Amino acid sequence: MAERHRFISFVDSRQGVEQITIDVDNPAVKPYRSGYERGDRAAIERALRDGTLHGVVSTSALELGIDIADMEIGINLGVPQSRKSFRQRLGRVGRAMPGVFLVVAPANAFTRFGEDLDSYYKSSVEPSYLYLGNRFVQFAHARCLQDELEALGRNAGEVPGGVHWPERFPDILIRARGGYPKEFDPIAQIGGDSPHINYPLRQLGELNVEIQHGKPGAGTKIGDMAYSQAIREAYPGATYLHSGSAYVVNSWRSGFNKLEVNVTKRKNAPPTRPILRKLVTIDLSRQGVISGRFKKGDKGLLAEAQVQVNERVDGYSIGKTQHRYSESTNPNMRRKQRDFRTTGVLVKIEEDWFSIPSVRKEVAEGLRDLLARERSIAPQDIDCAHTNIALATDTGINRPITDVVVIYDSVYGGLRLTENLFDEFNRYIERLGLAAELAQGEGIVSGETSDNLRRWAQDLSDSEDFVYPQPTIEPPADGNWLLVFKPGSLVGVFHHGELRDREIIEPRYIESPLEPGKMVLYYSYQDPANKGGSSFTPADAMRPVGQEWERVWWNPDTGEYRELEESE
Repeated sequence: MAERHRFISFVDSRQGVEQITIDVDNPAVKPYRSGYERGDRAAIERALRDGTLHGVVSTSALELGIDIADMEIGINLGVPQSRKSFRQRLGRVGRAMPGVFLVVAPANAFTRFGEDLDSYYKSSVEPSYLYLGNRFVQFAHARCLQDELEALGRNAGEVPGGVHWPERFPDILIRARGGYPKEFDPIAQIGGDSPHINYPLRQLGELNVEIQHGKPGAGTKIGDMAYSQAIREAYPGATYLHSGSAYVVNSWRSGFNKLEVNVTKRKNAPPTRPILRKLVTIDLSRQGVISGRFKKGDKGLLAEAQVQVNERVDGYSIGKTQHRYSESTNPNMRRKQRDFRTTGVLVKIEEDWFSIPSVRKEVAEGLRDLLARERSIAPQDIDCAHTNIALATDTGINRPITDVVVIYDSVYGGLRLTENLFDEFNRYIERLGLAAELAQGEGIVSGETSDNLRRWAQDLSDSEDFVYPQPTIEPPADGNWLLVFKPGSLVGVFHHGELRDREIIEPRYIESPLEPGKMVLYYSYQDPANKGGSSFTPADAMRPVGQEWERVWWNPDTGEYRELEESE
């Protein structure tokens, strides 16, 4: 019998780990990633240590915390996410005997970023990045601190002394007791009465999604994931790979502060891809631009600002065949979406060459990938958009803009991971040019595009002259008019922390149940959860998401609707 050589292989994709393990089809090779039950993870780690397993295919989950003395071979499929990851992964092999580490990637995997394998290996690891100003993170910590202070008999609205607290945290601690802005509602719902238990260390603002095998509502839990992962991996109808097996996603079921995804194991289930759509809205008002970080040139601008992102999965594809939820009669096949606020960098270039969608896509993805590589940012923590971008206004009537790209944090509330792109924009442009030169036409952007970017960026300078004034929208002068969503609009309504699509039936103007004598705006809407009937909610619980909504003037005295007439 040939001598056995044990290996560990790294893949930066949860479903990629599963697919490779299925293709290998050997019981002595196991997958390992986040989302497994604790007992399942422990069993794999035990088998690695006692020598039962020949090898393991893992995400970054096994970069740290495991020491297997006889691991001889390391394999990385693709370029590691960062030099930190590279060093950690190298350290998993050759600990008690000589070892070898392989990087399996295209020939231009390093040169397309303006470097080679030798310089990548010898360069210093990236600096650690910490940002404490995320108001949603602060709110969650404030909820936890309040519980602790109350248990100690202390004033729950006053931060303890002797600690340098982040800016604005004392104010948020007071607000967390009640009377907080509506934007904190989803975070408060997730925390519930046990914030220490319910808030995760990652994916703040995301519901936990449980994967259950068996009868809906009474199945066996086999794993979990964040909501942001679920809409990409476990959407209705998806083939979901878990622990080396294929499952078909049958349905989603809401519980208190959690979602349950019901799956059925199925051999030879075809691979599926989600039909994803993003809508990015950026705020270029003086309140939206972060700390005045705004540069302007003769033909465009660069800004770091507040961003609203709506991601939704409208269906799935099997090969070239699309299966859209809107065309399905199965009530379990429904659109899933994620709506979150974050921060990002906008690049607006008012030149003909940038009007081509493929060029904007090239620039957006090139800057995103380079930033992730330079700053040791996990690829899932930042994203970009080159289409479906709008400008936010005070009226809620967003303006589509086309000559822009946005690179933004995928983290709820933002950790300002894209901040460095604004600070050192010219350096990133130079790196794109170097990559185009070294890769000889196979860089992350073309030589022509990098030249155009370099020329355009030379004209940028700090400015307080924001290019988009807020439009003013005046109500009709002949009566009592309110700005409302038009009946038939599809908007988002929060339910157990999940933002769900609902169709508006009509607005209603009624006396507030909390403040007698005060009139407030409510909406009735179609509610599938109410046996196909309707439900009723305050206007400020609604969120404009996607593009299937419209604002109109409504006269509550006469019931008349009028279209908007926008004046600049």
